[in-house]
Amino acid sequence: TDEGVMRVAQKMQAEFARHESYGTTMSIGVAVFDRDRDAGSETLIRRADEALYRAKRAGKNTVEMAT
Repeated sequence: TDEGVMRVAQKMQAEFARHESYGTTMSIGVAVFDRDRDAGSETLIRRADEALYRAKRAGKNTVEMAT
């Protein structure tokens, strides 16, 4: 589910921050495969990439879900 994917991404972010000592942050864009929307892996990757760039624009240490 979308909620499950977001929880995993947020846990990854928290673990990264816990071990990071130089102030580096992690922005993540996630997408869940949707048979009605995604023609294949290329569409899924494009949607995740778009979500990543939204996360980067939103600020550091952000997780964005593909729409």
